[in-house]
Amino acid sequence: MKNQVIKAALFDLDGVVVFTDKYHYLAWKKLADENGWEFDEQVNQRLRGIPRIASLEEILKYNNTDLPFEEKERLANIKNEYYVKMLENLNSGDIFTGAPEFIRALRKRGIKVSLCSSSKNAEFVLNKLGLAPLFDAVVSGKDIVNAKPDPEVFLKGAEALGVSRFNCAVFEDAKVGIEAARKAGMKAIGVKNKEETYELSHQFINDYTEIDVDTFIETGKVKKMPLCETALVEKDFDKKEIKHFESLFALGNGYLGMRGTYDEPTAGEVCGMYINGVFATEQYRHLVSFKGYATQNEFTVNLPDWRIFTVTVDGETASLLDNNISEHERRLEFDTGKLVRSFIFTTKSGKQVKIESIRLLNRREVHGAEISYNVTPLNFSGEVQVSSAIVKNTKLNNRLYTETESESFTDNVYTIKQLIPTTGQHAAVSVAHTVKGNNYVVKDYNTPEKYIYCVNFTLNKGETAGAYKYAAFAGSIDGIENMIDFTESLAKENREKGFEHFVKEQAEFWKEHWKKADIKIEGSPADQQAVRYSLFQLKQQLATVNNCSIGATGLTGPGYSGQVFWDTEMYLMPYYNFTDPYSQKELLMYRYRILNKARARAKEFDLRGAMYAWCSIDGEETSVVYEASTAEYHLNSDIAYAVWRYVDTTGDKDFLYNYGAEVVLETAVFMSLRGKFVEARGGKFCINAVCGPDEYACGVNNNFYTNLTVKRHFEYAVSILDDMRKNAPDRLAKLLNKIGFTNKDEERIAKAAENMYLPYNDEYGIYMQDDSYLYEDPVDMTKIPMNVDLRGLYHPLDLWRLQVSKQADVCLATFLHGDFFDADQKERCYDYYEKRCNHGSSLSPAIYSISAAELDRPEAYEFFRYTAYMDLYDFKGNTSNGIHIACNGGVWMSVINGFLGMRHYKNGLHFEPKIPKAWNKYSTDITYKGAVIGIEVSSEKAVFTLKEGNGISLNISGKEIKLTKEESTYSQQVK
Repeated sequence: MKNQVIKAALFDLDGVVVFTDKYHYLAWKKLADENGWEFDEQVNQRLRGIPRIASLEEILKYNNTDLPFEEKERLANIKNEYYVKMLENLNSGDIFTGAPEFIRALRKRGIKVSLCSSSKNAEFVLNKLGLAPLFDAVVSGKDIVNAKPDPEVFLKGAEALGVSRFNCAVFEDAKVGIEAARKAGMKAIGVKNKEETYELSHQFINDYTEIDVDTFIETGKVKKMPLCETALVEKDFDKKEIKHFESLFALGNGYLGMRGTYDEPTAGEVCGMYINGVFATEQYRHLVSFKGYATQNEFTVNLPDWRIFTVTVDGETASLLDNNISEHERRLEFDTGKLVRSFIFTTKSGKQVKIESIRLLNRREVHGAEISYNVTPLNFSGEVQVSSAIVKNTKLNNRLYTETESESFTDNVYTIKQLIPTTGQHAAVSVAHTVKGNNYVVKDYNTPEKYIYCVNFTLNKGETAGAYKYAAFAGSIDGIENMIDFTESLAKENREKGFEHFVKEQAEFWKEHWKKADIKIEGSPADQQAVRYSLFQLKQQLATVNNCSIGATGLTGPGYSGQVFWDTEMYLMPYYNFTDPYSQKELLMYRYRILNKARARAKEFDLRGAMYAWCSIDGEETSVVYEASTAEYHLNSDIAYAVWRYVDTTGDKDFLYNYGAEVVLETAVFMSLRGKFVEARGGKFCINAVCGPDEYACGVNNNFYTNLTVKRHFEYAVSILDDMRKNAPDRLAKLLNKIGFTNKDEERIAKAAENMYLPYNDEYGIYMQDDSYLYEDPVDMTKIPMNVDLRGLYHPLDLWRLQVSKQADVCLATFLHGDFFDADQKERCYDYYEKRCNHGSSLSPAIYSISAAELDRPEAYEFFRYTAYMDLYDFKGNTSNGIHIACNGGVWMSVINGFLGMRHYKNGLHFEPKIPKAWNKYSTDITYKGAVIGIEVSSEKAVFTLKEGNGISLNISGKEIKLTKEESTYSQQVK
């Protein structure tokens, strides 16, 4: 498997593969008794995972004595003699049950296996028990200088197997072993000894039968997620997954974002409640600063934490960390938009209460949100207390960025208005409470930190009662004159409508959405769940008000904190464009809203036109890594491409003439001035000192993706001018006068488009990623960590000289601009660049899945799965900071552009349908030029049906097909 997380497994010996602990104990005990030292099981625990001399020193330390080193060596050798003699009693009963079977299962799947033990008797033990043939390599105490927690033993084990440390998993039962594994950069799996290994390990098992082998190899996780095609499901509770699941179970409506923290406060949580476009700033302190450097960071602030509920019986409070919760289940429902949760709370005296909660962020009126929290005593009648809390100012990355400006409480509605000092922005939040039940008393409390609304219910056995929150939010981004009046009124209005109104409204919204924007898969429930999760999050994060966009993690966590990148145009908007085309208009208008900031940025470079910030919320550049951000000029042309894609799909000329043309022309002016016609290149137009999509290649000349995308950008700019001269001359004249666009600008742009330099190597028959890539230092990719960002592992001057890519670069061009290439060129480019890519970016596998599918390569499905499961199984190890929303877009692209083979060119849509062997059938709808085309693909045939519209022309497998109302269906065999 090309993109599996685990390629090698490294095992400690004692307590992991075999149990020789008792022999160690008996040998040490015999030595201690002979020397009059105190020694018991408690002292023995200190010796786990450490070498013989270090173990003896622990015993001596416990006995407040010391010996010369030579004497220590003598005694340690005597202990070893005792131990080796005792090992003669080893038998199959000393083997960890299931360990050999698990190791054989790994080997059968091509995983390399090494034994890595501090014991100098490791090989003797393996041979004695007939286990030696299970291991490809053995590293023992004889081979190392430094004991655990030094990572030497594991690093040598990985080296012996020829596998990167980042693709290794270590099975350990001792704390020092887990520490060593983590220091080595490996996945640490704690085995059985929970009190020592659970906290530090990445995963924990009590025995090997708990491991789903295929899931472990592919994802690094020991268990599959519960399967459900219409929901993401969490069963039980694992403290290790708290932050990861907070991101996965996040809710959003494009305006509000809410992390999936549990209702009850839980240690280790990172709560998050956000408004899109409400942010703080922090000044950078550069040791050395040059012209054009970013001066400050921007990040979405954390709003009041209003989600908190707790339930208390007889003074005991339900807590996931106190082990008084059972049958815990949480469901993020794709078909209803609800986050549903339930569990049983059991007190020490055995009283049981069932808790059920539902969380909503409204889709129709996006300023509103609701939570219900219901309790039912199962085996008693009596008092149950439910407390609702609102934490007023919450931290972001351990700092407060908001201040309480005012607060009030009227008619069971608590309202707080906050100031964000660094930007002068404000946010207001109102929360209205209601109670459902027959017998209860309400008390509320207000402290400087919290507002608490407490309900004491007196309930009969089996009787259900609950508390409900109706929250309303507003921020400066809304332009509302009196935010407090707005939020208070909305909270009261929503309370009057009642909770069930919004449950029904959400269900209706999602039902309508899935009619036009679903992908249905038959044959793989897991793939269906992963795909639908991605599509669900894409819709959740779509901004629909205030001309806002989508940050790199949406509104799901503190990572990237709302900052917008090129991801939006190139990875997110395709889904919106071909399922609900007009819904993406807000994202395009965001670029228009910040156009003046882009003009100001261009002036910093002494150029005219517009240069968009690489990552920003409000249009100001925030990235300090200028060589891999500011230099990625392709962003300007990516935005122009998104304008073209939208206008071609919708025919929305009003948008083009009033907004889009200005964006396209201003960015074209900048790019035409950024590049130059270079005599030594035959007068071709060159763009030098840039960074393309591959962020390992900085300051290069003539990045191919950039140059080709800019060429298409220039061609589109010229076509807009021709269009407007013919169809909107007055508006064109006004626009050109506004932006100072001259005839010389047009001539330069047209000439540059015609004479763009596109580096090509005749010997290899491929387009070069840039002028130097083919001539850089060759790399043995077996020595390069896969799926890891190398920028944290190499000095930039080392990395920039290597022939290794972070992500698809040339192959992104062969996909997006496929009509520029012939089939042989695409294949040669794929074969050359894919094997030099370590997929360090979450954006990479989707594009290679698409390219591989076009070439009928089996790894297309593997790249798809890596994309689809990236966040669900936390492949990158950073989903706790927020989901990779562009990767969710890449999932849709992998299916539609990959397996369905859809391409969008100037002459329309092209399809080359295929199907992975793992699927029986898949189907979807595509919206284009007012038509809705239903497509169903099985292993036998592909069927295209006109479902809406008067007719549409498509290119299917090279044939021009016209679907009409009269002839609405076309089918063909699938290759």
